[in-house]
Amino acid sequence: MIEFKIMNLDILTPLGQITVAEEKVAYAIFEKQQVGYTIQHTDKTKPVPFDGWIIYNGSPVALIETKCRFDVWYDEFVNRYKNRWLITEAKLQVASRSSRKARLPLYGFLYIVKSKVLMVKRLADKDGLLVEREVKDTVTQATVNGGVIKRTNCFVSMNKCTIMQWEERPMPKSSHHSVF
Repeated sequence: MIEFKIMNLDILTPLGQITVAEEKVAYAIFEKQQVGYTIQHTDKTKPVPFDGWIIYNGSPVALIETKCRFDVWYDEFVNRYKNRWLITEAKLQVASRSSRKARLPLYGFLYIVKSKVLMVKRLADKDGLLVEREVKDTVTQATVNGGVIKRTNCFVSMNKCTIMQWEERPMPKSSHHSVF
């Protein structure tokens, strides 16, 4: 009998599970403000090239790559980090290949947990062509569980993104708009 072992995925750790819970909050913000759209999660127990699909009328319309930032407030992200999202170049390349294969655009969901702000930006078109970004080798945190690693990362400007925030009261109809 062959025994299979689940890979050591960061998402299966306690900190990884907190990330999964916060991703769900980010997706709820999106679904609340983008009426008619839903998010379908990927299977977090397996290594996957992206985090989910945006669904409209029962069909996928985009892929999603999600990052939850626990360590900053929105204003601090804009000022201290110059409104730039750090993401590994390898992760973007793999996700863009999935985008090209599926013939769907890839959207980035950057969720600033402390401020309950979701920043949404198209990262690749349906042909997998990635947005402009600054690519360079940097030393960063290795995983959600810590550690340090030197790798090729990129910085994506979030200046022209759609900003959504969790609100306790319904938003006026005039402020509902689609990111598509």
